[in-house]
Amino acid sequence: MLQYLVMTWNATTQILTVQYYSPGVIDMLCLNLPNGGIAHIYNKDIFKVFSEFSTSSSSSANKVFKQTVRDALKVGQAVSVETSLLTGFEEKKGTGWFGGEKEGLRRVEERYVTHWTPLKDQEGRIKWVVLTIAPKP
Repeated sequence: MLQYLVMTWNATTQILTVQYYSPGVIDMLCLNLPNGGIAHIYNKDIFKVFSEFSTSSSSSANKVFKQTVRDALKVGQAVSVETSLLTGFEEKKGTGWFGGEKEGLRRVEERYVTHWTPLKDQEGRIKWVVLTIAPKP
């Protein structure tokens, strides 16, 4: 299912700040909190949000991901980039202390395609970016 976020673009700092997101983003990124609330992503840098949902082993891939997006936006071009996010769950089974069964859920990495579309103001400067996210087939 396709999800989207709308962000403001600050060309000076190259920060993309989340201003709006489709309701499905909450489920996709597992933003539901145990107390019934939702994790805060409004007014947060999208790359910080993604870093919370990516594997720690891919920090160099995260740098390439960010740089690819920022380089395209600097020149006003749309860009599509694949990434992995910790969005899925699978049942965890194993043995606990004293040979007893230990069950639960663990997060799993899933592949996504992201598409970043810059939107320009009347002076031709990028002010907004629409990010669409879809599971990789």
